[in-house]
Amino acid sequence: MFGNPYLVSELANTQVHVMAWSNDEHQIHAASSSLFGASHVSGKLPIQIPNMYSIGDGLSFEQSILRYGEPEDVGLNSQKLYKIDEILKEAVLDSVFPGAVAAVVKNGVLVYKQAEGYHTYNKIRKVTDTDVFDLASITKIAATTTAVMKLISDGKLHLDDTIKKYIPEYNT
Repeated sequence: MFGNPYLVSELANTQVHVMAWSNDEHQIHAASSSLFGASHVSGKLPIQIPNMYSIGDGLSFEQSILRYGEPEDVGLNSQKLYKIDEILKEAVLDSVFPGAVAAVVKNGVLVYKQAEGYHTYNKIRKVTDTDVFDLASITKIAATTTAVMKLISDGKLHLDDTIKKYIPEYNT
C-alpha cells in the first residue's frame, strides 16, 4: 500500500501488509524488491492503526535472493568493471578459452554480467549471459578458496571448525 497508512484498515482480512509512505519511484522500487526477497526489509510504524497495529510494530528480514543493481549502488565503479570486457575479449582472441560468462556480485547485488566468445573453438554457437558452464578443476579450487575467504571475513566460518559443525551427518 502506498500513501496513507490508515487505509490498511480497509484490508483487515489480509495476512500481511507492506506499507510505503509515498508512491514515488524510490518507494515503489523498494517495496517491489522487498516482496520477492531482493532487498533487506526493516520497518516500524511510527503511528498506531486502531485495532490492527501499535506504534513500533513492524518486520525485519534479510535479503534472500540476488537482485540486479548498478555497481555504484554497492560502492563499485562501473568504469572499472568494463575492464573485464577487455580481459574476456583478449582471452577469446588469444584462444585461452573459446568463450565465457563473467559476473560480479557484491552484497547480494548482481552489478555486472557479460558473455564473450563461443561454446567451442569452431565458433558455431555464441555464448549468452544465461549459459551455464561446467566448473573445471582449477575453477573449483579458485571458487572454493574465494568463497571460504569471504565466509571467514564475514565471521560465518572459522578455520578451526570441523565439518560436522556445518554438516551434522559428518559426525564421525
